[in-house]
Amino acid sequence: MKLILWLLIILLHSSSLFSQKIKKITKKDENRIYKYEVLNDNQDIKNGVYLEYNLDKNKELEGKYLNNLKEGEWKKYDNDERIISIETFLNDKRNGKARYFEYRYADKTKPPTGIIEGQYINDLQQGTWIVNEKIIKIQTNITYYQGKKHGLYEIKSIESSNKILIGKYKEDKRDSIWLFYNKEGKLQRELFFQNDIPQKNGKFYRNDTLILEYNFDENKIVKNNVGKPLFLDKNTEDLVENMSSPSGGVFFSNKFRKQVQKVLEYPSIAKRKGIDGTVEIRITVLENGEIEKIEAIKSPDKSLEDAAIIAIKKTLSMNNWMIIPAIQNGQPIKSAVNFPLMFKLAK
Repeated sequence: MKLILWLLIILLHSSSLFSQKIKKITKKDENRIYKYEVLNDNQDIKNGVYLEYNLDKNKELEGKYLNNLKEGEWKKYDNDERIISIETFLNDKRNGKARYFEYRYADKTKPPTGIIEGQYINDLQQGTWIVNEKIIKIQTNITYYQGKKHGLYEIKSIESSNKILIGKYKEDKRDSIWLFYNKEGKLQRELFFQNDIPQKNGKFYRNDTLILEYNFDENKIVKNNVGKPLFLDKNTEDLVENMSSPSGGVFFSNKFRKQVQKVLEYPSIAKRKGIDGTVEIRITVLENGEIEKIEAIKSPDKSLEDAAIIAIKKTLSMNNWMIIPAIQNGQPIKSAVNFPLMFKLAK
């Protein structure tokens, strides 16, 4: 009964506000034009439609006020007047459904390339939020509780519905088992987290076959079935997040590849001659993990070959890299791995 009475009071109050006479205001500053409605007898109180435009008179913001508080649906627009967000307000706080849009095309007629949608309760994200990235064709489902990631976290292919990643968060931190898959839906990594820190044995797969097992508690390789040496940063997050498998079948971290590309310098003589292409470097690793030799086995030009070797040596000297020798029959062995580096001239 009290609830019904309270709702009636709000309804009557709202009705009385909207029944009052309003005055339309237009203002302009150096950045925007503002058009909104206020109470006639108190122009400090916004009550009614609210609009903002840029100086080119393109709409940027649209919504409604009730007694100086945002209410109902509010929309934001980009410079081409495409909607970039729709949020629902109650008593000046986001409450209810929300949608956000991303556009990567200049063509205004094309639909959004990315959509995020979910729900707020008192300005805090709640429940399942869905992120659709249309260009790369993946969907991410994130569970929130009181504004923090808490519960299921899942990434999947929009085309095939294959899972790419599945795990759980606990108060914004990764928790329990996380499974990582490739585009074909085959398991790549199986990791256990507690308080966002990888623990126990992490397992790495290729074509559903276990090729590497790493104990995060003791920071050591348990199994290495790759048959080639591994180049990894000693920071365990590099092992967790950034493993890649190039055509040679050996594991380098993405961090290693990015660092080499960062220090790689395109020889000026090759630029002048218009020479580009791929240099393939062979790195020979001894049983103890030390590098015996870095040499080019394929190169379109000697200058590119020298630049590639210098970049790899510089990367290895400036970072805390962990080089794990290949293992055969349970014993470390001398082995070599090929590392391709591409030089490409800008057109």
